[in-house]
Amino acid sequence: MERRSMKDERSRAIILREAVGREDLDRVRRLLIDYAAEFAPAIRECLARQGFEAEMEGLPGRYAAPGGVLYLAMIAETPAGCVAFRKVGDSDCEMKRLYVAPGFRSMGLGARLIEAAIEHAVRLGYHRLVLDSTPEMSRAVALYRSFGFEEVQPHIAGDHALYFVKRLSARD
Repeated sequence: MERRSMKDERSRAIILREAVGREDLDRVRRLLIDYAAEFAPAIRECLARQGFEAEMEGLPGRYAAPGGVLYLAMIAETPAGCVAFRKVGDSDCEMKRLYVAPGFRSMGLGARLIEAAIEHAVRLGYHRLVLDSTPEMSRAVALYRSFGFEEVQPHIAGDHALYFVKRLSARD
């Protein structure tokens, strides 16, 4: 699935698509390596616990259909951002790896990626979308809150991460 829109006076076409082919997966991999480098001080240990290196080697991995998705945003033939989600439990999914490259920030791209992930999760019938972030990712945290994600208690006592949930259906 591919989506197009025009954004602000720059009028650059944003192409948002599911990353399924080798070329798109390589583009996402490069974006996520940049993400890891940019936020290394805040997320290094967390990424190690999550098996980030193995995840990069095995993309799309847990984000593959039918239970997940990995989106790539392209602007003028350049990888600009990505987001993914995966199934966790019977009716929940977890949004991961939201990243917008520095040269494409403040264009509304993060919001477009979150919106696409939410819409896709609803189409797949998930009841809740969960995610974690860190206080250092303040722009992302503000964006999550603007989409109605509510902060919940951490899974692990003393964990530095912030945990959020968004209800997607009235059933939960």
